[in-house]
Amino acid sequence: DALTFQGKAVFVMELASTTDRGTAYYDLGNEGTLAYLKPGVTDGARKLHWLQQGKEPTVASQLPWKGNFIALGPKEERLVFDEGGDLKVLMFKGDYVRSLTIGPGFDRFPYWSPDGEWIAFTSNRTQTQMGDPDRSDNSDVLIIAADGGEPRNLSASNAGSDGGPVWSPDGTRIAYTGSLVE
Repeated sequence: DALTFQGKAVFVMELASTTDRGTAYYDLGNEGTLAYLKPGVTDGARKLHWLQQGKEPTVASQLPWKGNFIALGPKEERLVFDEGGDLKVLMFKGDYVRSLTIGPGFDRFPYWSPDGEWIAFTSNRTQTQMGDPDRSDNSDVLIIAADGGEPRNLSASNAGSDGGPVWSPDGTRIAYTGSLVE
């Protein structure tokens, strides 16, 4: 079984790396849609772009964009992102945003479960060793229902920093990186 490619390459943007002009954040959905934020544009003026197979890139949302770390939902109907240290969900139908997490610390790197019911993310909200969650030197992996609720910490027992959660294809496990503190 070899990986094959069909069709021609489509140019999307220049400068898709971290530089003094910003970072290009992107995610590829299950249906082949590419959602991305162009780098080098000031916060609030950026727009979320979208490229569906066989079509030209378009603006996916007219809302002023201040978020980063985007992740398309499994059915490509919504997108989770971080903004100001909190997670928010953009619903494409109706073009509106709702808050998912609000609180101390920074919630980042969201990742949808395969069924779209849960979101795993990295946060430094817990086990602060500096007394200030916004300056915590520890991070954990948490999950939250996609419709909201109270986050559940999956890695609280590890005193080291944890992050980068990724769901297994069947949604029964989460892999993440962690550092051990002795």
